[in-house]
Amino acid sequence: MKIEHITLLNAFDATLRGYFTTSDSAKDVCVLMLHGFTGNKTETGGIFRTFSRLLVDNNISSLRLDYMGNGESDKEFCDFDWNTLKSDVLVMLEYVIDTLQFKKVIVLGFSMGGALALELAKTKADAILGLLLWSPAVNIKEIMERIFHSSPKLSNGNIDYLGWEIKRDFLETLHDYAFSKDIKNVNMPCMVIHGTKDLPVPYVNGESVAKNLEKCELILVKDATHG
Repeated sequence: MKIEHITLLNAFDATLRGYFTTSDSAKDVCVLMLHGFTGNKTETGGIFRTFSRLLVDNNISSLRLDYMGNGESDKEFCDFDWNTLKSDVLVMLEYVIDTLQFKKVIVLGFSMGGALALELAKTKADAILGLLLWSPAVNIKEIMERIFHSSPKLSNGNIDYLGWEIKRDFLETLHDYAFSKDIKNVNMPCMVIHGTKDLPVPYVNGESVAKNLEKCELILVKDATHG
């Protein structure tokens, strides 16, 4: 197993940081991992790190990076919003294809990353071999609305969510978001895995994704929670 530290400049002149995991006998497939809200390239309980090792045991490479303002990447948590996220994941996909030179890319998205994976697939369907969505937070707009309405307000107009400063732009950039919009463009195979006791992202969201996609398999994990 080989783990390479990756630095990647995004569209806002911020450096994204993460890891490329591969092996000497790796196949021509790479999994791009997109983490969730307040998450990072390792993810809850180290599930991204663990999965990257399971993949490399099967000669499949993977790339996992922190979004701008998250984890070890440049800028602060309050500097990113839905638009910067969509831009970041596009830059990541282009890096996998153009620099790492993989022709087969599977996009894995956990929670908010699942919603981002779907958005990426709408515009880059020809570049993506398949989607793997873990507890996809296609209810991200409703989640952020609840957070903004229930969290303490700061003097600059932002909010304090459990110690994370979030700018109002995050909610405003989600104004027109609807996961089912342009979903017809997502025609690659997809697998959704969702826990039946997921509270932040109820499993009905995973069911909705599966119903909207022609080539989607839904796996419900009994009594599993978010992450």
